[in-house]
Amino acid sequence: MNEAILKTEHLSVRAKQPILSNINLELQSKAITAVIGPSGSGKTTLLQAFNRLNPRQLTTSGQVLFDGINIYESQIDCYQLRMNIGMLLTQPLIFPMTLKENLTIAPDLPHGLVGMN
Repeated sequence: MNEAILKTEHLSVRAKQPILSNINLELQSKAITAVIGPSGSGKTTLLQAFNRLNPRQLTTSGQVLFDGINIYESQIDCYQLRMNIGMLLTQPLIFPMTLKENLTIAPDLPHGLVGMN
């Protein structure tokens, strides 16, 4: 088996209550992975953690390693990260802005969705 391209080590995300707790997983390169579960189980939060798109009011601990590098290190270029990790959600996420702005917003978000309602 190939080495994991994306790996979490003790990933936890919380608001006032835990959303994800101590998640350890490995995703292989060129594999299709589905994240399934009931509403409110943390699927979207997990996917957002893979792209550093967590809202700032959430606290994230542990590590998310992409190709062996912790994506939460301060020197990581979020634009380059998001060019390499894609998400396909069942419901489209549209922000209250133009279509062009919606299509180009992800590379411009350094640490998450700030000020978006």
